[in-house]
Parts: sequence; structure tokens; C-alpha cells
Amino acid sequence: MDDDNLQSVWLRLGVSVNLDKPLREYLTAEELEKALVESIRRGAFELDGDTYIPEPVMDDLVEEEELSFDWKGGDLELSL
Repeated sequence: MDDDNLQSVWLRLGVSVNLDKPLREYLTAEELEKALVESIRRGAFELDGDTYIPEPVMDDLVEEEELSFDWKGGDLELSL
């Protein structure tokens, strides 16, 4: 794939993250945060929730003339 043609798009991903132990065993928010980040980094998650490009991001893409189609507004919902 030609990296010169790549473009990033910000979107929200609805995921379920698989942890190594029950939630109640994480004693601090920091411990839970670390476990979640580690699980995400190793790919221990499933895309299974609301996933979409929020309306403000879509508006920015329209304003910056990044889209080649007319957008009527709202979020761009992705069906997974």
C-alpha cells in the first residue's frame, strides 16, 4: 500500500475489551486503566457497539472539501 495516499479519519469505536480478571478485582481506577490499555494494545477486544464518525468531524470534512459527495448532516453511522 502506498503511504502517500493514506488519510486518517477520526471516529468513535464501540468495543468490548476483554480483561484478565473480574472488574471487582481492580482496586483503583489507575489499575483498571492500565489493564484496559494493555488489553487494547494486545488486541483483546471486539468491535461490537455503536461505531460512527461524529457530526462535527463530518462537518469539518465537508468544510475542508475532503468529501467527494454531498453530506446532509448528522453522524455517519457504520454498520459492523
